[in-house]
Amino acid sequence: MIIDMSVSRVLVPEVTVKKFIFMLPVRGLGEGFDALLASSSWSELNSESLRIMGSLQTRPWEGKTFHGIVCYDGDDYSPAPEMIQQTLQSLFPNVLRRLLPVGFVLSEQDMSTAHYYRIMGTLARSPSKIHVFDFPHK
Repeated sequence: MIIDMSVSRVLVPEVTVKKFIFMLPVRGLGEGFDALLASSSWSELNSESLRIMGSLQTRPWEGKTFHGIVCYDGDDYSPAPEMIQQTLQSLFPNVLRRLLPVGFVLSEQDMSTAHYYRIMGTLARSPSKIHVFDFPHK
């Protein structure tokens, strides 16, 4: 379930959410949050190596934990909703879903409106408490 939405940067002290999920492409980087992380603290994301669809890359940083889900290929975001749902279920068991808010970072600018709404629908139907951060590019 979506409990909050905001347009803000997540790497600021005012953001109290401790666990974040963001989307990664099969190859390279997008133009959003993954690129910011790669340039500031997670250089391994810059790899041009092929990532496996559905895989997860995790890193703690500054008291927060970031989980990158490999869930799209170029402009094809169609696998993303299922990959996101599976990741939420595997990362957060039933008890944690009800207790811990999860930050989900995405940008509407990176994808078609149809894909954006499919992903938002997946987040809304999730039993996890989700705070959506719409990543500002500028």
